[in-house]
Amino acid sequence: MKYTKEQAISEIKRRSREIKKDREKKINKGLMALSCLLVMVIVGDIGLLTGPGSDSGAMTAYGSFLLTPEYSLYVIVAVAGFLLGIGATLLVKYFREKRDK
Repeated sequence: MKYTKEQAISEIKRRSREIKKDREKKINKGLMALSCLLVMVIVGDIGLLTGPGSDSGAMTAYGSFLLTPEYSLYVIVAVAGFLLGIGATLLVKYFREKRDK
């Protein structure tokens, strides 16, 4: 099948967009799986942090069981991780918008 130069270029661009879209889908699936794994790890860690003597099913609201002096570092790390996640999300959005212009 013979293509003109314009048809060949448009076909190459179309295929390039298709490959890029497939790659982004794979990355998104991997990130979703990683997020689910991290949520499970965090839930498991909360169960460990409450200690063996506490009733995990009767936790108080707002995570106040973490506010003891022994666990203050965990709270600080969690807040820092949350802020880092926000920053990374904003950077990704910024660079994607800049790339798409």
